[in-house]
Amino acid sequence: MAIARYFEKKGWRVTVVCGKSNAVSHDFTVGLDGIEVIYVPDTRITEFLNFKSGRGKLLRIISALLRVVALPDPFRSTVKRMYGAVRSESSGSDRFDLIVSSALPFSLHNSALQLGKDFNVPVILDNRDFWACSPYRRRVPLTCWLERFVERRVFARADLVVAISEAMSDIYKIHYPDMAKKFIYVRNGTDTKVSAGKALAGGGGAKFVVTYTGILYGATRDLRPALRAFQSLGIDVNVRFYGSEAEQIANYKREFSEIEISDCGRVSRDQALAAQRAADVLLIGLGTDQIEQSFLPGKFFEYVASGRPIVAIADKNSEIARLINRHGLGIASRVPEEIGEFVQALRNDLWVRSDRYMDELSRENQLDRLFEAASTLVEGRSGIE
Repeated sequence: MAIARYFEKKGWRVTVVCGKSNAVSHDFTVGLDGIEVIYVPDTRITEFLNFKSGRGKLLRIISALLRVVALPDPFRSTVKRMYGAVRSESSGSDRFDLIVSSALPFSLHNSALQLGKDFNVPVILDNRDFWACSPYRRRVPLTCWLERFVERRVFARADLVVAISEAMSDIYKIHYPDMAKKFIYVRNGTDTKVSAGKALAGGGGAKFVVTYTGILYGATRDLRPALRAFQSLGIDVNVRFYGSEAEQIANYKREFSEIEISDCGRVSRDQALAAQRAADVLLIGLGTDQIEQSFLPGKFFEYVASGRPIVAIADKNSEIARLINRHGLGIASRVPEEIGEFVQALRNDLWVRSDRYMDELSRENQLDRLFEAASTLVEGRSGIE
């Protein structure tokens, strides 16, 4: 959505082609007023392969197995329908000059590349996540080599491949050194100009509120170092989870019974943002797998926009740690003692953060880089100035 709106503001005529799944609310089009949106309904195959909690156990098992073996993913039939929709909407007098394919699903890229070939226009592949050999996606054993083979063939046909972090782009360059010039990174960024942070709850008995928004991916995002730090401080703390898995929160409650942990359930995005702004500290976590060191979760930029200090459970060589340390956004550590010292310092002083980080982390700054690269591609392909 942000890419579409940004290009539209730059004077381009933008058309968004997207799926129309019954499982997804359509209010995501908020902010796309004035932009043509083509909805493509799911095929019956895609509908069947989508997870549905109301199904019987046997059907859930069958659909899960089919999702695992589907290459590149179970959305191919719907994506082919998207390809057909674009072909039918396009005419010789109403051509387009650029295609941006934003994945996941990864199968979108194949259709986008075919359209680029059909109309002789450049194609940018925008990857919101890793696909090949991701440790967090179910697959048939020993198929990582096949995924790399498919990914290489896809990337080789693209004009540009966009990653969501500098470290993610570097990983692609390591795997595909012969295509290194194709990879750039464009972070999500934030739209909000942040003012100085508010005073934290001091020693007057006020409850110290720590907020985490989003899912925990089971035990993958292990927040226990922070919870150990809060428990060891002996302060009146309330750790609030919004939109997280109830089972994992219950596990935390059992293990850290001395601190107050609240399951606030699922809330709207506006409510989640309000909860972030109201917190004393915002909590985020990354797994320990090497690939996670390149992750920059979308909520990180929401946290930045809130103006609140961030405690990130992450390795010190991760990209999120580098950004936090570079711009004084908080602390990134897996050591409870370091986290405890940081929190204690916050409670003893008025926390104020400068706005110097905003240039690098603003959405406009990031999309400027994409727009410049896209304009160069279009000019090179069409010969326009």
